[in-house]
Amino acid sequence: MELARLPPLGGLAPRATPAKEAAVIATALLAINAPVVTPLLLAWLWRRSRGRSDAAGADDAKGPRRARALFWALLLAFVALALAPMRPRPGLMQSRFWRWWLEYFSVRVVHKSGKPLPLGQYFYCFTPHGLYPFSGAMACVSKMVDVFPRMRIISAAVGTRVPMVRQLMGWINVVLANRNAIRSALSAGDSVAVFPGGIAEMVRTSASSEQLVLQGRKGFVRLALEHGVPIVPVYVFGQSLSRRCAPSRRPKRAPQGRCTRAGSKLVPVGR
Repeated sequence: MELARLPPLGGLAPRATPAKEAAVIATALLAINAPVVTPLLLAWLWRRSRGRSDAAGADDAKGPRRARALFWALLLAFVALALAPMRPRPGLMQSRFWRWWLEYFSVRVVHKSGKPLPLGQYFYCFTPHGLYPFSGAMACVSKMVDVFPRMRIISAAVGTRVPMVRQLMGWINVVLANRNAIRSALSAGDSVAVFPGGIAEMVRTSASSEQLVLQGRKGFVRLALEHGVPIVPVYVFGQSLSRRCAPSRRPKRAPQGRCTRAGSKLVPVGR
């Protein structure tokens, strides 16, 4: 079966219009690049604010004052977003804007049996991770909540420290990647979804081949058995193609997965 020929989810257009694509690209770039661009912009504004005006006139002093005001306004906004409480927004995630995302990525769903799963609690296993696991977020918005009802994505805590990404994670009600939080979600009757490959799989993202990291990743299996929840594998076709790592001459060794927890050394390219 060719995925490209599958019909879109009910109510979705086969493809986003150019205006919708522009809106999706702009918001994606804003969320992804904010952690890098914001500190650079703050540094530039601080340098501008420290500039000294000469005796040519009072107008020359407006530049540093304006830069200083913008610096403090941006810094306060950045800190406020980083510390703001994380709250689920199910109504917001059903807005028309998120339908544009599904149309932009041409989301299609196919079940192995040809029929949707019966309503119930599941432990979903998403693969591959991809450079940015957009599929996890997309599974929690708009029409996809009918495919994955009451599902919460398991996410590393580092994402909650990034402004704007933190807000999105709160809106879709993610579960932090620790046993107690996952147990609590399962005990409450929620379905959960995990990307077992994690960062080790992320750094292996390539457009030429799909690489999965599953060896030794059995913690989620134990949790599913502990709560008697069926495990459902979910393969995301095209996840590795949306964004990928820039070519590197150095092989991606396993230790890099640990190093990138502190700061990514990857250069993303692609859609």
